[in-house]
Amino acid sequence: MFIVFEGIDGTGKSTQAKLLSDWLTQKGIKHILTREPGGCPSAEDIRKLVLEKCFLPATDLLLMIAARNEHWHNTIKPALERQEWVICDRYIDSTRIYQGCLADIPQHVIDTIHDLLSLSVKPDHVFILTLDINKAMERIHVRLKKDRYDHFDRAYYKKLHDGFESLGNKGARYHLIDASRHIDEVHDDILRYLA
Repeated sequence: MFIVFEGIDGTGKSTQAKLLSDWLTQKGIKHILTREPGGCPSAEDIRKLVLEKCFLPATDLLLMIAARNEHWHNTIKPALERQEWVICDRYIDSTRIYQGCLADIPQHVIDTIHDLLSLSVKPDHVFILTLDINKAMERIHVRLKKDRYDHFDRAYYKKLHDGFESLGNKGARYHLIDASRHIDEVHDDILRYLA
């Protein structure tokens, strides 16, 4: 299984990815827990760049895809070939929303680059955690460590929020999850889908 968690910052993606990883460990299911951008040493180097510095939109897109290329070939693909589950905090849909919606880069451009690099592998499940924008911004503002994506205004987060919500219409692989509830309730919802 290749499972991805998506959503705006502050929705609890990393928390839910970790809870699922813990559950799989308890069940004795071999898996890896990874993230984007990042997930392997070379992609983590690119992550530092994109989270700390501002680039032109096309440069930002290419850096994100470069990180994904490293991550896919060094981490995700080998794990899937070993018949292990992959739990990933963000994947291609984050690029479609952040670089596509926000920077007005056409969807077909993003998808064409992914296709050329054989990166268009579809996850089995994409869990989109949804949360009221104000609540998400509250969670972001209390973080001790912030990156450049954590300093934008409400209009920015509204555009992101709407972009991720629209993914719920993409098909049966996409699951909209109400992240306003207790983390255990959210986790139980995710397990019900996987069951």
